Amino acid sequence: MPQPGADPAAAALAALAEYDLGELTGLEELPAGSLAGRKVLAAAGTFVLKPAARHADVELQARISGLLTAQGLRQARVMPTSAGALVTCNGYVLLEYLEGSAPLHPSPAQTAAAMRHVAEFHQALGRLPVRYAPDPESLWVRVADPEHLVTTLPRQLAELGMASADTQRAIAILDRARGSLAALPRQLVHGDLGPDNVLMDGDEVVSVIDFTPYWDSVLFAACGALYWYHVRAAATPDLGRLQASLAAMDAARPWSAAEQSLWPAGLIREALRRLATPLELARVQGSAPGPSTGPRLDALRAAVRLCQPHCD
Repeated sequence: MPQPGADPAAAALAALAEYDLGELTGLEELPAGSLAGRKVLAAAGTFVLKPAARHADVELQARISGLLTAQGLRQARVMPTSAGALVTCNGYVLLEYLEGSAPLHPSPAQTAAAMRHVAEFHQALGRLPVRYAPDPESLWVRVADPEHLVTTLPRQLAELGMASADTQRAIAILDRARGSLAALPRQLVHGDLGPDNVLMDGDEVVSVIDFTPYWDSVLFAACGALYWYHVRAAATPDLGRLQASLAAMDAARPWSAAEQSLWPAGLIREALRRLATPLELARVQGSAPGPSTGPRLDALRAAVRLCQPHCD
């Protein structure tokens, strides 16, 4: 990862010096995906430069991008440096730039297309001859762990005065279901699928971007998409629209009986994970929780309202 406090423009230019791109003609903010990334315009083409995850994750992304693209699921290529490295000396990765838009308020047709693509994407990922070992020390792995969500998160909420009947209800729902969730088959999944990570051309999906690897169930990944499309980004969460997305996924990759019964608990887990993230970041950094905490708490309450009738 780039060093904290480094000048972003200078760091980007230092990273780009390791590639043979010809004349650099532009460095712009991205219209979608990574906030820290930049669109690179150069004589050799158009690319995305962004801070790299750990090297093992970049190597995995480079491998699966070709495998998925060969199956008709377009992925951005990871571009090697002139020396053949996938990550620059100062911690950046360069990717092929894929054209498309990321509508933050997708239409019903765009949402249905995105949900079908999420299902097809994970069906294809499940066929790949790859395994993935997450970093056990990663904060992002920790906050996705149901054990953390039912033991550590309640204490943090209580200490911050944020515990409520809704948070207790959500934690109880997850606690009852976590054995069944853990029994679902695991595979490589994309763990951060929201509207800003789904590139579209009209009502057609171009690609999912910002691949964020987890070794978990397909339901975990699907509930991430359901959370962002139907809970966090929705002005008024609507159970009918959420169920339509479940049906769209099922048409592309049929749900197992266990997955069908566990989607409410999976959605609650996702809402708890998203709430736990700023709290754990604040704890590690010794700071107050960030401004995203309030909207994430509201989203958890909305998820409880959507899921409660299906959890009793």
